[in-house]
Amino acid sequence: EGEPRVRPVDLELLSELGVNTIRLAHYPHSELAYRLADEKGILVIAENGHSTPVRSKATGEVITREMVRQNYNHPSIVAWSVGNESAYLGVYRYAEMVRREDPLRAITYASNTGEMRLPGDAFTFIAHNRYPGWYKGAPWDFEFKAYEMRFLTEAGGGAVVSTHTDYAAARHVVDAFEPEEYRQRIAEVHGQVVFGPNAAKVPLYLTWVLRDFPIDKYK
Repeated sequence: EGEPRVRPVDLELLSELGVNTIRLAHYPHSELAYRLADEKGILVIAENGHSTPVRSKATGEVITREMVRQNYNHPSIVAWSVGNESAYLGVYRYAEMVRREDPLRAITYASNTGEMRLPGDAFTFIAHNRYPGWYKGAPWDFEFKAYEMRFLTEAGGGAVVSTHTDYAAARHVVDAFEPEEYRQRIAEVHGQVVFGPNAAKVPLYLTWVLRDFPIDKYK
């Protein structure tokens, strides 16, 4: 249950798909994951695991510092992420800590608030987790969000492999009715926006998530 860890076969699948960047969320991964990315030439955003505003300050500092020190020499790592959806709490302190450890790489934070805050030199860019057409809104709302936010660390929607509906009238209810056909509609919209005529407006686009994983709500 829960988010899957990276396996060797995952890097093979990513290479076959033509993926050039992955975000290893929401915690530092094993050395194997970074080494495989080095070998495949896949760029990595490494994340410190600070995904809750109640995380212990001392624990967060240790995790963040050790993430950089242990993985500094992996050429695949191009950016450090100092948090995920933590309401910006603590992330400035972690960003400053990372900058002292590594003055060269980009530093980011994965926000779900839509705020574009970039105070001082703490961050290279703010990234965003946005799901238009899934949690709320319509699929084509993604076009405006993508061009506004530019750096997207999560986007997509859920789907259940055994649930299907009429593609022409696909609908969904989050956590209740999640047909593959509606998820496909979201994928098609994202593809047209991110890889179409205005692709340069979206420098970073990451889909959540590479492969399926089970959760209790579907038994």
